[in-house]
Amino acid sequence: MNTIRLKFRKKGLSIYYSQLDLQRVMARALKKSGLPVWYSQGFNPHIYMTFTLPLSLGHESLCESFDFLLEEDLTEQQILEAMEGTLPDGIILTAA
Repeated sequence: MNTIRLKFRKKGLSIYYSQLDLQRVMARALKKSGLPVWYSQGFNPHIYMTFTLPLSLGHESLCESFDFLLEEDLTEQQILEAMEGTLPDGIILTAA
């Protein structure tokens, strides 16, 4: 398993996403991307994700990040291409 750190920006109306909403958005985007993400091994499996400290609601950011686990080795370019088009307007991936 590989730990991947995705960096992103929040602009526009996405600045009004709370931290819980942002977690749901990222989990949904990872599912839609088709990446081989690692799921927890419990009764209700979920994607293992770790976020940095949240910003206050309504603040724009130039660099936020979160970590998740992949079951396979993929390059940064493959990850960014898979995630392209899965995120709502205002959330822009900058690096993996």
